[in-house]
Formats: sequence, structure tokens, C-alpha cells
Amino acid sequence: MKKHTYLSIEDIVKKAGIPRRTVERAIANNIYQYKYVPGVGRGGRQLRIALESLPQEAQDRYNGVHPSENHDKPASAYLHMTDAQREKAAFKHLAVAAYKDFKQEYSGLDKMVAFLEHFNAEHPEKPITRRQLNHWETLFDRDGVEGLVDRRGGCNKGSTDIPPEAWDLFRVYWLSEGRPTVEWCYKKTKLLYPDIPSVKTFQRRVKEIPYYAIKEYREGITASRDALPSMRRSRLDIDSNDV
Repeated sequence: MKKHTYLSIEDIVKKAGIPRRTVERAIANNIYQYKYVPGVGRGGRQLRIALESLPQEAQDRYNGVHPSENHDKPASAYLHMTDAQREKAAFKHLAVAAYKDFKQEYSGLDKMVAFLEHFNAEHPEKPITRRQLNHWETLFDRDGVEGLVDRRGGCNKGSTDIPPEAWDLFRVYWLSEGRPTVEWCYKKTKLLYPDIPSVKTFQRRVKEIPYYAIKEYREGITASRDALPSMRRSRLDIDSNDV
């Protein structure tokens, strides 16, 4: 059985970069694994949270791992990208990787000019410029493959997949008798899961929640019972004076 590393809320806020309110909300919704240990605090105990239950990005920040140190790992952004986004990111990665190999083998002076002539000749349908290649290489060196994802309009523009844990948290917010709006619940969920798709994706997904679940959790048990279908009883099995 794997042994967990348990941290205080202060450690998570300072070293993992997660806001205190987000941590407390995640604990309240049982999203993070936690336990109590003896110490100075309420009831003579203190709360400790398992590092391994935090989002991977937070774990990396706590451990001092920079994204550029994980070039060989599949970028988490790929899990929720559309096919078009994957194709664009893959092409940029191809160009950057090819240029890095070219620089090691080419002995001429202006390596980028020579590479662009060669690369664009092989890809006439997608010619690239010096400025583009410089920019892509900088992003890759800083953030790895994930840095090459087109984030204009939001890093999940066009994405249709909602991470299961993000959807579970969203439902906790939305299926409550306060009847909060989708937009409000989305903003709250995004605090903990910043890479979720657009709010329109959640608006579409909400329509899939069963009608009676919405009635019971957003309007109360009475409204849920009132909404249940009724059926008139047959009079054929009712004797005289029966009620």
C-alpha cells in the first residue's frame, strides 16, 4: 500500500499554490483525502491533507517540478482537447523537435533560415515563419508540449469533455435548494479545476440531469413528490362504501 504524504493547509497554500478557500471547499466536499492528527487546535487535533490527492499541477509545484522537466509526459491538456487542437499542437511540436535536431547537425551560420527553407519545402500547405518558430520553441522550453496548446479564447475552447471530478463538484453546487445558476456554479468549480471546458459545455450537460433529481434537490422533496406521475385507480375492484 502506498504511503501518503500529509500536509497542513498552510503548506498547501504556500508551496502548492492553492488558495485557502479552495482547499477548505475541497475538504468540505470530500475531494481531497485528509485525516486528523494530535496537536494544538480544535479538540486537540489538526487537519492534514494527502499531497497525492491534490491536482497533479499542485503536486508538481509543491515538489518543485517544472513543466519543462516533463517533456516526455503526455500533457494533461490533451485529455480535454478537440481533434483540431491536438492536430495544431502536434504540428508545432513536430516543427520544434525537427528544428532542435537540425541545429545539432547543421554547421552553417544561420541555422533557422536553412531549417525554414527545408521545412517549408516539405510542408508547403503549412509554411511557418521565423517568428512563429521562435515563439513555439520558447513555449516548448518553458512548458513542454502543453505550452504549444492554442489557448486563445480559453485553453479549452471547443472542448466537450468535462473531467468526472469537476462534474461531481459542479453538481454538488448546482443541485441545491438555493437554485444557483449554472454560471455561478461554473465559477466556483473553475476555482478548483481551472482547465475545465467552457460554461456552455456545462449548460448542455445540465440538461442531461434527470428531471426528478432536479425537482428534489433544487426545489425540495415536496416538489419532487408533487411532480411524480399519478394514475386514476380502476373502479372495477372497489366495493360499495369502500374509500
